[in-house]
Order: sequence, then structure tokens, then C-alpha cells
Amino acid sequence: MVSLKLKGYGGSSAIQESAKNIVQYIQNSSAEGTLVGIGEGSSAQKHLKEFMKIFKDAFKSLEKGKAEDTCKKLLEALEKMDGDSSSGNPKDLVQGEAILKLEEMVQKFRQEINCTQ
Repeated sequence: MVSLKLKGYGGSSAIQESAKNIVQYIQNSSAEGTLVGIGEGSSAQKHLKEFMKIFKDAFKSLEKGKAEDTCKKLLEALEKMDGDSSSGNPKDLVQGEAILKLEEMVQKFRQEINCTQ
């Protein structure tokens, strides 16, 4: 079970539940193989871990009451799974059929914490 305590964000149980659901979805999807790191051999696992770290860092920022930092990190996560390889866009870290639902979950969470960028 994922343990997140978002004390810095007023302890909103809805926000905590949404954050836990995102982390749980990523963990379950990676275990099921519907969310995988991009790359050959060990680099795929490294990319998946790097992707997960973005979320852990985002939620740590939120625990400290730094919602703006959280919004930036979640936007970074969206860019790392959007399938857009055009110039200037960050390289994707993950791929798989779980991406669409994960994108929806992250967008909804960003709305819940009032992200503006």
C-alpha cells in the first residue's frame, strides 16, 4: 500500500486519495506490463524508475506545501509520456496502454490542486 501524508496541503483526504491512486496505478500498471520504460535492457527499467521519481518528488513538494513545484513536476511527467518527440519536447520515459488513463488522472489531479501552468 502506498503511504502519502500531504500535511503541507491541509491534509485534504480527497487530495491524498488522488495522489495515492496515481502512485498505485503506476505501480500496478508497471507490474502488469501496461506501463513500461522506453529503451533496451536495463535502460527501460531505469526510465521507469526515473518516471516514478518525478511523481514521488511532486508529492513530496506537495507535502511541504509547495503546490507550484508540484504542478511543474506533474507537467514534466505529462511531457515524459505524451508521445511527442518534436524538437524542444522532453524525451518520453514510458509507454504502454496505461498511458491514456494515467494522463487523465494526472490532469484531474492538477485541476484539484489548482495548477495554472
